[in-house]
Amino acid sequence: MKKIIFGLLVLILVLASCKAPEPIIVEKVPEVLCPDQYMRIGTTCCLDANENAICDSDEKIETPVETEEPLKPDTETSDVLKSEEIYDKAVKATAMGYAYSVLDEKFFIRNNRMKILFGDYVKLGYDYEKSRLNIIDTAYLNLDTKYAFGVCTGRFFKSSVWDKTCSVIKGIRYPLYFGDYYYKTPMDWLEQFKGKKHTHFREYDKEIRGRYTDIIIFEQGSERTTMWIDHKTGLPIRINVENMRDNWTKEYVEYANLVFYIEPEEVVYG
Repeated sequence: MKKIIFGLLVLILVLASCKAPEPIIVEKVPEVLCPDQYMRIGTTCCLDANENAICDSDEKIETPVETEEPLKPDTETSDVLKSEEIYDKAVKATAMGYAYSVLDEKFFIRNNRMKILFGDYVKLGYDYEKSRLNIIDTAYLNLDTKYAFGVCTGRFFKSSVWDKTCSVIKGIRYPLYFGDYYYKTPMDWLEQFKGKKHTHFREYDKEIRGRYTDIIIFEQGSERTTMWIDHKTGLPIRINVENMRDNWTKEYVEYANLVFYIEPEEVVYG
């Protein structure tokens, strides 16, 4: 009996010495509400504009690779059109004929006919059979057939032996070698460079013989051709051809006293 009582006392003492464990308090996570296009990560929200359940800040942003557009090959369209534009303008301006002077000679052109008034009598040679000198003061050329002839019209009205000779042979047609009397015309220059690329062009470059001119330059091989073009009609007034190696002028010409509209009878003899 004593043993039982003793055992109970020991059990009571042991139980009295044991401290009850403190209760575990679990903190409640506050509920987080995220606006549209945002997603909740823990207690915060992050932007998810594309709604792929990945924060936009975590997505890898690919830097677009800029690809350079291939350089377009230089086209000569504008350059070619410039020379053609000038040519077309001149064709319209000379449609009814035109006239000009080179030094002391005057040229009249309409369609395929040309008349040249020389600055003085041109001697063709002595006619021993008739004992006279053959001279002319005017030449007529057919630009299509390349036929040319000269006549003496007596237009100088000089009191000299030549006038007396001209009065004798007046009206006689002397065949001429076309190549000896044909001179390059303003239109010939434009046709030569029509459709070709120019290296320089400027409007209203300078005033020449009372006409405002545009300058256009062509380079071919070792040659540089500079033309001053009448701004209004497109006809070249001054032309200079030079060697680019030494700047030596190979050819130079000026067309003066431009006149437009020539009567058909003006370039036909008889």
